[in-house]
Amino acid sequence: MEYINVQGMIVKKIVKFFTLSIGLICFGCTNNYSLAQRSDTPSWRVKVARPSYYPIKAIEIYGINNQEDWTVPLIGLVRAGNSSSLKSVRRYYDKNYYDGYGIVLTPYLNSTLDQPMRNSVPPDSMYIKWVSLFDNTLYYTKIHFSNDIMKFMNYREHDDLTHSDCYHNTIVLGFLPNGHVKTWLYGCGRYTYISDQEPDKTIKTKVPNEYDPNDYTFYIDPLIKNAKKEGSSIIPVPWDKVDKVTIPPINYRLENFSDIDKTLFH
Repeated sequence: MEYINVQGMIVKKIVKFFTLSIGLICFGCTNNYSLAQRSDTPSWRVKVARPSYYPIKAIEIYGINNQEDWTVPLIGLVRAGNSSSLKSVRRYYDKNYYDGYGIVLTPYLNSTLDQPMRNSVPPDSMYIKWVSLFDNTLYYTKIHFSNDIMKFMNYREHDDLTHSDCYHNTIVLGFLPNGHVKTWLYGCGRYTYISDQEPDKTIKTKVPNEYDPNDYTFYIDPLIKNAKKEGSSIIPVPWDKVDKVTIPPINYRLENFSDIDKTLFH
């Protein structure tokens, strides 16, 4: 097994060469409780959310479980965050409902990243390398999940709306222009807020226009123009608006993990 130190973060990998970026996969089976969960719980997955006015580029995202000794690379990063564009959001919500600044949480507008291992055992941490295209800043972020959070992801409930069993095992990553990543767990019609994580490392970088390597205004100029069309401004960042969260008007609700009765899944 190869251990790679990525900007101070240790990522364990078995290096195999496949196409479509499925090149780094490692898994092990050492925990009896977790093994039992594999047979009757669906695999966890990840969705990406961000403010429409502030796009991002995901470079690497890994789910890691140190106890079971595996690292799962998520694929589909090229499209991560695209469905949160203002053009996409306007198909569902007008400016009176969503102003373009905050994060929209909804299953049909948050990009889904594929987990090639189809693993139902939750990760205990996630490693993220990403770029804020708004200000050309590269961020390295590590998110930790407690044992309670992992148990909650495997906790089965009954959804009265769909009349079926459901789980809170969709990890939603919300990327903000200051480098913070907010995390929710989605399931059973609820978004459960977990944390607001600061970046572990920040590097100013440049993301050039793919058609002109000397043009670094490819991303920001259209954003400014789109905002002006709606009578809005994105510089400076209006944090009172960016820090807000929008969810669909019916069948969804927000909650905090800190308010949940932990005895339900112990």
